[in-house]
Amino acid sequence: MVARDPNRPITREAFDDCLSWKKVETPFIPFFSNWQRALKMRRRLIEKGEEDVCIVAIWSKGLRNVYDAYEVAKTLVYGDGSSNSRNRLADHLDEYLVFREIPADAYRVLAIFNGRREQENIDLSVPGLTGSATVPDAFMRDVPGRTAKDKLKNEIYQHTGISEESEHLLYLVRSMVGAFGFPWTSFVVVRTHQD
Repeated sequence: MVARDPNRPITREAFDDCLSWKKVETPFIPFFSNWQRALKMRRRLIEKGEEDVCIVAIWSKGLRNVYDAYEVAKTLVYGDGSSNSRNRLADHLDEYLVFREIPADAYRVLAIFNGRREQENIDLSVPGLTGSATVPDAFMRDVPGRTAKDKLKNEIYQHTGISEESEHLLYLVRSMVGAFGFPWTSFVVVRTHQD
């Protein structure tokens, strides 16, 4: 994944353009460490008429050139009293910015969640944890596997070559069911069709 303007330098204006969602290309890829935040952003884009919106789960442990959007927003003097939701400080919790790119050859993509609708109460479990999650409907329909966990394992294997139980699966499931907020598994909301 590459930012829309990877050659733009890091400046205060570039950070503000990205965090306030101005229709300007920036050198950053925003992502969330919270599954619910990613679902909410996906819903918002679909409600605005965007098509082909998906969530890409990435393994962000050890990812370089990452900025904490909340800390950047504090530096930009965003506050919680703003009428513009993108300039509200609290709206940037659990959000991060990757400078330039997430290299494709680093095998960081864990799973891709497509679909216009959602399926709720999808059972997921890993050793020591059972819970339910909401997922985009095409994931449950189109990805091979009998259970949601099998589907996640198949996606991780397809994108990384890692099979069976892994820390990747463990942290992805924990993030999706809301058990723990780990920045090792993060979620990028992507519009796959651009005008």
